[in-house]
Amino acid sequence: MNIKKIFFLYILLSLLSFNYAENIDFNSFIDDIQIIGLNSKKTKESIQALSLETKPKHFLKASELSNDIKKIYTTGFFSSIKAESITSDNMHVLTIVCKENEVIKHLQVHTSHKKINKLIYSTFSSEINSPFNSLSLNQKKDHITQTLKEKGFDFFNISSIDFNKKTNTLIINTLEGKIESIQFSGLHKIDRRIIIREFSQQPGKVFNSKDIRKDREKVLRLGYFSHISNPTFEKSSNPNKINILFSVIEKKSNRIIMGVEQDQNKYIGFISSIRNHNIIKSDLLSLKTQMEYKNDSLNFNSYIINYTQPWLFNRYNLNTSVSYYDKEKQEIIDNDITASNRTGASLSVTVPLSRNFSTTTSLKKESVSQINSEDNIPDYDLNSIEINIKYSSILNYNNPKKGNSIEFTYEKGGPLGPIDLGGLSFSQVSSSASTFKSLSSSTVLALRVQAGIYYPNKDIDKSFENEYFIIGGSTSIRGYNELQSPFSGIRKCVINTEIRYNWTPTIQSILFYDIGNAFDSSLNLNELHIGYGTGFRYITPLGPIRFDFAKGDRDIFIHFGLGQLF
Repeated sequence: MNIKKIFFLYILLSLLSFNYAENIDFNSFIDDIQIIGLNSKKTKESIQALSLETKPKHFLKASELSNDIKKIYTTGFFSSIKAESITSDNMHVLTIVCKENEVIKHLQVHTSHKKINKLIYSTFSSEINSPFNSLSLNQKKDHITQTLKEKGFDFFNISSIDFNKKTNTLIINTLEGKIESIQFSGLHKIDRRIIIREFSQQPGKVFNSKDIRKDREKVLRLGYFSHISNPTFEKSSNPNKINILFSVIEKKSNRIIMGVEQDQNKYIGFISSIRNHNIIKSDLLSLKTQMEYKNDSLNFNSYIINYTQPWLFNRYNLNTSVSYYDKEKQEIIDNDITASNRTGASLSVTVPLSRNFSTTTSLKKESVSQINSEDNIPDYDLNSIEINIKYSSILNYNNPKKGNSIEFTYEKGGPLGPIDLGGLSFSQVSSSASTFKSLSSSTVLALRVQAGIYYPNKDIDKSFENEYFIIGGSTSIRGYNELQSPFSGIRKCVINTEIRYNWTPTIQSILFYDIGNAFDSSLNLNELHIGYGTGFRYITPLGPIRFDFAKGDRDIFIHFGLGQLF
């Protein structure tokens, strides 16, 4: 039975059963009032908190005493209350005898979810060693239900609260809303098992709306779908179970994308080809090449081939990626801007430690050569191992509205203990932290802090690696020309701040402020560079298209690219 109804009937029956003792002396002067039968601390505190109408040194009135008895009953602690007059030595003492409800000595919670069980115990454990109180229990029931719904347990409900008088045990029964099935409509080439393995929410588990949203975003990032609907629900024949339904639209397994992107200070065309399900179901092969029309000819000046298995051999939860590339990179030699050619391969393996934590280990083998002969830089190799640790609570990377991300990276080239990787010897440490805070339903404050230190060794001098960090431009401090005024050094510190306003689900405007520098010695606050301005984002299924109008130390620049800056 509903605990509110129990409490109402309890009060009604208690009031009907109340009667005054025969010796109640109404309309007489009261010398003192005594309330007896208060054995627990809670009952004493509840009586002390009442404002009773019957008072010592006043005449006793039936209406006032009746109101006071009702007030005492409504505390919920007592099964019976009796009032009587005691006259002794010409003193009239009004005695109110209270009988407390049975004391709760044990607590049982019937739920299969550890977090729910812990929260219910912590909420209701204060009732142990106190008289049964349906009013207090109902308040706690409402509180715990609201708290769990705020934590994402949308279908949670306390179905009943029972009290076993023989064992003095309070028994709490729950309906948790367990998942009976997760279904997808629109699957044609993608195996359902490939999708469902990414879900932390599985059939048999308690439904949580926050976790199911994270699962949806995780599957979207796999790149198989252009659209995944928000979940809809169907009731099961079992009142404690639900069915979850998603509608999906698969991307074409073979697709070619053409476009224009900003590479440093140049706007270059690109062709990108993506192919799914090459060796195993779920893998992805991509090829991207840049092309530039120069000197009356079309030049293909860089490419990258990448092969990824989200789960290694579709069996192990290890995201494995192999890349081969040939690209140009902007460099700094004696404060002059030049470029190098870099050809190499890399292998990366990401291990998820938890929903929000992951670690990635990468091996890189790269050959570097000069493009301009006047640079006088001999060819050399870069062979390194990199370890990355990342925490992220961000749900939607295309348009995050809340969450945090912290990333730490260590890279080592050359000698590694007893192992020599070959090539130049160096090490570098970098870190990045981002946070997103919703200021309103449409406005988001976004903040990113980056820092890095590069440790070159002696053989670095005749290489392009002596100025490791190059900042200033569309991806760091906006408002600067990457080819004319970048800032370089073996240390860096950059802070980006954006206020993002969402006009519609696909249209976003921003105000931004960037500050930072790259340097070789200690950070000098007087030498920090600033960029600020406004921007526009058009959010597509492939990611946001970014336009920024930025003012640096002197000039105004227009930057554009694909994806949020962070």
